[in-house]
Amino acid sequence: MDFLSGVILGVVATLIAILSVKSRKKPQEPAPSANNTNPARTGSGVTIQVTQYGGPETEPSDFEQQSHQGNPDRDPWEAGAWEVQESFPVKANLFITFRDVEGKVTERPITVQAVGSHLGEPTLVAFCRLRNNNRTFRISRIENCVDEESGEIIDNLYDYLHERYSSSVDASLDRAYNEAPDAIDALFYIAKADGQMRKPEREIIATFLQSLTGDDRVSESVVQKMMADWEVPSLRTFKVSVGKVGNLSNEIQSIFKQGASDIVATGKTVTALEQEALDYIAKRLG
Repeated sequence: MDFLSGVILGVVATLIAILSVKSRKKPQEPAPSANNTNPARTGSGVTIQVTQYGGPETEPSDFEQQSHQGNPDRDPWEAGAWEVQESFPVKANLFITFRDVEGKVTERPITVQAVGSHLGEPTLVAFCRLRNNNRTFRISRIENCVDEESGEIIDNLYDYLHERYSSSVDASLDRAYNEAPDAIDALFYIAKADGQMRKPEREIIATFLQSLTGDDRVSESVVQKMMADWEVPSLRTFKVSVGKVGNLSNEIQSIFKQGASDIVATGKTVTALEQEALDYIAKRLG
């Protein structure tokens, strides 16, 4: 073998050795997929799998995620809270005997938050203190029920909770909004016209709601809670609402106009938006 052939063979042998070493290296871990599930911890310290949802339009609320089927403590029969069509909000601490779809019977202390419907069945949305999490319960599967506060044995749970709701301030607010939604929306617009809604303005709105309902429990703090997440309507929407107020009774129109003036008067100065709102009310309602 001549010198040149020896050099070539040496180079080839070196390349083979290098490739052999590389092939024995540990393969690189693939990057995590955006569709993977990530572990999270509940308040009780139980690790669960949280499903990654597609986006804000399909993502359930925190309340809903706590009832999601990824939770190993979720009862097999139960609907997610977001699957229940709410009929009315109501608060009650109950002790129930519940038979699930598989025939298993459990006794549970629960705090009811609302009554709704799921697949045509009256259904409770509640916090279950046995599971320490939010749960749903079909009323037809509740075999026994006791009001923990009064000790009363409840025979007709739906009627009992509906009567409780009917006598609540929530029912008064619902009645007011059903009667004069546009007037309430317009007052809210005026209260927020200067960029904020202060306590005196909420008190005036509360007085308006009291006049509609006759319920003096509708306080400034109730209004604050009611409107906390409301979005401020546009000027165009405000004008449409004022036009619809003209279809209400003269008495309600009079109280509405007084409320609008009183709200603006709470400020040290009148903003351009506030003045425009008052001028439009005067133009449409006289």
